This record gives sequence, C-alpha cells and structure tokens, in this order.
Amino acid sequence: MPAENTALRARLRARQAIVAAETGAGNRARELSAEALSLAEDSRDPDALLDGIHARHLSLSAPQFLAERRELATRACQVAHRADQPLAELWGHVWLVDVAFQDGDLGAVDYELGCIEQFAAYRKHGLAWWHLYRLRATRAALVGELDAAVAHNEAAREVAARIGAVSTTGMYYAFLNQLALLRGTIDRETGEAALTVLRQAPDIPLVRVFVPEIHALLGDYDLARATFEEFRHMPGTVEVGPRWAALIIQIGFVALMLDDTETADRVYQEMSGLPPRYAADGTGVVFCFGSTQWMIGDLALATGRVGEAIHRYTDAIEMNARIGARPFLALSRFGLAKALVASGDPGDLRTARSLATDAAAEFRRLGLPGRLTDADALLARIDSTARAANPLSPRESEVASLIALAMSNRQIAERLVLSERTVEGHVRSILAKLGYSTRTEIATWSLRQATL
Repeated sequence: MPAENTALRARLRARQAIVAAETGAGNRARELSAEALSLAEDSRDPDALLDGIHARHLSLSAPQFLAERRELATRACQVAHRADQPLAELWGHVWLVDVAFQDGDLGAVDYELGCIEQFAAYRKHGLAWWHLYRLRATRAALVGELDAAVAHNEAAREVAARIGAVSTTGMYYAFLNQLALLRGTIDRETGEAALTVLRQAPDIPLVRVFVPEIHALLGDYDLARATFEEFRHMPGTVEVGPRWAALIIQIGFVALMLDDTETADRVYQEMSGLPPRYAADGTGVVFCFGSTQWMIGDLALATGRVGEAIHRYTDAIEMNARIGARPFLALSRFGLAKALVASGDPGDLRTARSLATDAAAEFRRLGLPGRLTDADALLARIDSTARAANPLSPRESEVASLIALAMSNRQIAERLVLSERTVEGHVRSILAKLGYSTRTEIATWSLRQATL
C-alpha cells in the first residue's frame, strides 16, 4: 500500500484494532488503535478520524480508561458533522452517557439523553430511539424507579421489533436478568425464557455467564455450580478490554451467590485496584449498579477482609447517597451491617441493627423481596447475638439498669413495686450469672450493654 495513502492505512488499522478488541486481544487492540488514530489525525480525513476514534474507544472500553474515553466521545460529536457517517454523532452521545454514569453525574446523563432524543426525533432514526429507551431504563433502575425502568426496557424492545433489530433481544433480557439480581429473585417463567434466549445468543463468556447466574436465582444451585465451573479461573487470565469489567463483575456476583470464596478472591484481586467510581465501562451500560465500592465490599467480606469491607461499604454509602441511588445505598448499608456483625465487636451491634433496619425498610419500599429476606435474617442474627451477650432475664436486666443509676435495693423495690427481699434475690442472681462480686461491676456491665 502506498505510504502516502494515510487515510486508507488509518482505516485498515482501525478495522484490525476492532477485530483484536472483539476477539479478546485487548493489549494488541490498544496498540493498533493508537496507531490508527495517529495516522487518521495525520490524514486530516474526517471519516478516517472517526474510524480511528471508534477503534480507540472500543479498545479503551474498560473502567481504567475513563478520561481518554471522555475525550474520544467529545471528539466524535465534534467531527461527526464533517464526515459521511450519520451515526457518528449518536455514538458520541451514547459514549458520553457511559462516561456520565461512571462519573456518577446524573445531570450529564440527562443532558446526553436529551441530545440523543433530539437526534432521534430529527433523524427519525429507530436505533437512536432504542438507545434512548434502554438508557432511560438504566437510569431509572439506578435511582430505584423500577416500574419506570421496566416500562422503558419494554419500550426499547418494541422499537427493536419495529426496526427489525433482532440482535438487541439479548440486551432486553440482560436488563431483566440484572433487575432480578437486584431484587434477589426471579420467577420461573422469566428465568426459563431468559435461558432459552441465551441458548440462541452469541457464544461468548459474557453471555454464557448469565446461565449459572439465572440458575442460582432460580435456586437450582447444583446446576448453577456445574455451569459456573468454566468461569472460576477466568479472573486474572482475561485481557482488559471490551466486556472485561462486565464479565469479571458477573463472575463475582455468581461466586457470591454460590459461596465460592476461591473465585470471589480472584475477582477481588482484579477489582480492588480500580478507582472508586460507578459501574460503567464504555461498552454501552445495560445496568448500573451504583458505586463499585459496595460490590468490592461484598467480595472483601466474603473473603475474610472485614476491615477492608467496612471501608468499602462506608465509601459506597456516601457515593450512592450523593446521586440518589436508592437500591444501592440500601445494599451498601446492608453490607456495612453484615461487616460490623462479622467484626465480632459487641459495641458495633447497635449500629449494625440500625443499618440493617434502614436497609430492610428500603428493600420493602422498592419491592426487593430476596434482599428483604436477607435483611430480616441478619436482623434476627443480630438480635440473637445480643440476647446471647445478655444472660439476664428481662426483670434482672431492669434491676441491673437501675443499679447503674446508683439506686439502692430499697429504691429499686419502690420503683418496680417489688419487695426489697425480691430485689436482693435478683441482685444475687445477677452477680452469679455474670460472675461478678460487686454492684459497681453490675453497673459497668449494664452501661456497656446499653450501647449494644
């Protein structure tokens, strides 16, 4: 090929980069796309430049490359009007939605959705309407508007059917699967329908990993373990690139559902070094799970890193509260409650109970039955632990609390309308059960219990 034909060389390099990215050669894709973009810039050909931008963006579709993806998306919007590629502007705005989700900037998400709507209306382009509805579904689910999210997902499906975009069916079911994961349960009919679609979908790891996930949600754990086996050693072996983050996250979710701590540890090693942002990676966000910190917190807790989990959940609570991500704020609070219980410090039980109670109330409001069951179970465990830490009967506990107020036996008898001899009997019983010999020790114990 003549060296002077720079634009054609750029476009060929871009095509090679896309093929490399789509076949899992992420490192090679980044090398080729950098060369393609450089050649395209030298050529000053807007179509070559857009091809270079497209290839470069795809090769950088992972959480680690947010800043460069933001720049590429902005450039795509700017160059689009000079090129013979009418969809380039749409790509740019869709990419910028991903950037905004990862930043946790819902104002920017809404702005870009407005741009996509304008493009769809002006161009009368069905694919643009499909993107608009599916991204509205993602945004609605993020903030807990689950009925609206389902409605937008259905609207996207109707548009896809109208324009004959059969390939988008997988995205429709992927959204429903992730909604079921959020709810912690899936009904048998929806689960079986999703499995049928998955059998007809492209045979790639990110598609196949939903099979064990659905089996686990359906409660078919033996089948889930059998179909999950191929994924257990993927973390650490898959090159960073398109769909890397989504695959690793889904492997992590399934590992947690199956109590597979070995695989959870591998996923933790992959994700723990990522900066604290929100769940998106540039490949076209289907479902945003809020702050990645709560997911990493779950992995840390499952692998025995309790202190790390507490740190991650604390960050996640602040991050999800900041953007109004109600389901994931509740999950972050629930995670922190679990971590505090796991720490084994009786002084943390009161805080854990408050967090779990708040999470359970939100799960109930949002209609997340599986999560609510988990929260109720944790509350029962907290109450059981608190009872085990207090061997006294309710009446003895009451007497101990009055001793902590420096009351004499006579004063306690008058307060509780008991005989003084009965109070003396309670005091002797308290001393025996606690292994103490003085009222001061009872008072100290009672004050400590009041903090639990």
